[in-house]
Amino acid sequence: MKKRIISTVLSAVTAISAVTAMNTNALFGWGTLVEEEIEEKFKKCIKLDAKEYECFNLAKSEYPNLYMYTYNLNSTIEPNSRIVIYVLLKTDDSIWIEVGKDIDTSEIEKQIKALDEGFEVVKTYATSDTSYIKVLSEEFPIETVKEICEIVGDKAIKTDYNFNSYRYDNLQFDYITGYDDNRVVDIIEKDGYREVIHESNEEILTEYAEKHSDEVEFEYFYPSKEDHRGFEPWTGTYYLIPKKELTTMEHLELAKDIYEETGLSPFFYSHESASAPISSTLDLTNYLNGDANCDNIQSMADAASIFQAIGNPDKYSLSDLGAFNADFANDGLTPDDAIAIQKRLAGITE
Repeated sequence: MKKRIISTVLSAVTAISAVTAMNTNALFGWGTLVEEEIEEKFKKCIKLDAKEYECFNLAKSEYPNLYMYTYNLNSTIEPNSRIVIYVLLKTDDSIWIEVGKDIDTSEIEKQIKALDEGFEVVKTYATSDTSYIKVLSEEFPIETVKEICEIVGDKAIKTDYNFNSYRYDNLQFDYITGYDDNRVVDIIEKDGYREVIHESNEEILTEYAEKHSDEVEFEYFYPSKEDHRGFEPWTGTYYLIPKKELTTMEHLELAKDIYEETGLSPFFYSHESASAPISSTLDLTNYLNGDANCDNIQSMADAASIFQAIGNPDKYSLSDLGAFNADFANDGLTPDDAIAIQKRLAGITE
């Protein structure tokens, strides 16, 4: 089967890529985003520190990137602006293995699990002709990916390695200091039913408004009642409205202060298309360790390709799969990989 490479798979919703096509040095950066590409995508945004802005409930996970974009609703006054928080969240890398229906996958799954008990190995689904095994991990070491390829061997019809996996979300805020009218405080399991217990946020927010009466005023808006922006909210929403004009960043700081004092996060909504995957896929169906030039054999030509790519990267380069194969020692591409291949072919073992 001919080797294939799918460089960067990306939803049309996001229109950004997580990584560029790999060159010979790209293996050093696996599991990371190319910062320049992200900066280009969000060049009209302000980059925020996710840990600093707990008010958006983002600090519970490690978000590698957090950006804010502001646009105007119906006024030239900044406090009437809407903000959008863009989030890039790292998700598990995965290896998808397609095998024939006649293959017993239990032994494959057992051997893969033995590599690392932390791996999640799932037999996902089957068609009339094939079955699929999915292996998930926060991040796969290169040597482990190669070990899995060896375990699967020629039993696989196709093996895809998805890495640099991120989810792209955006959270939209009509008004930064708008809050849900209630919050969940408990979930009770009884007689097979789940009862969700809510409490109103009114007391907490009115208390804050009274304490900071020189800065904000509390108001409740509900469907059919036009709010301070000239809109009718689709659900009941409480607002702490600043008494003086604030810049967007000042308003953001106010939301942060309210969160720190009340524990309440601002009300936000997201479009259905707000979440989309970002990942790169490497087809390892015919993977061969050391095969730098991807001709399906291990030869001195592979060592030469590695020396050329390292010595003159502007003129010579390896494909994505070639760079993966060429990292013979699984520690990043170096001249030692070419030397190791030469020794193996000469029958020299250490």
